[in-house]
Amino acid sequence: MTIPDVDKNPLGERICKVLTSKGQIQNGVAQMDKNMIDFKEFVRALSVFNKQEQNASASSEDEKIRFLFNVYDIDGDGLISQDELKVVLKQLVANSLTDTQLQQIVEKTILDLDQDGDGKLQFSEFKKIFQNQDL
Repeated sequence: MTIPDVDKNPLGERICKVLTSKGQIQNGVAQMDKNMIDFKEFVRALSVFNKQEQNASASSEDEKIRFLFNVYDIDGDGLISQDELKVVLKQLVANSLTDTQLQQIVEKTILDLDQDGDGKLQFSEFKKIFQNQDL
């Protein structure tokens, strides 16, 4: 799937994969097995970010955070590994950081947010990044 100008975004491909996932989430895990969506699905997926459509409920904030979580959860297993975090961050920073600097950021992020000590981020752990943020 391509969307004009999204391909200019360093995460454009990841965003398109999340948008084209059937139902986007099934049992809390991103589904990445579909390459096409119809217009209604596209509008529904993006409507989560439309402030006029929202009633500022916690569920709409959860939907936004879930969308972002799915961008980082490359393999769709419901967890963000160090490797997945590094891949996405590398796309964001391009060559402005060395691999060593990037690895340090990844390790610090996991260390700070990983509450159960498994070395990966679950949705509930990832969500803590956005506490006290206006989404």
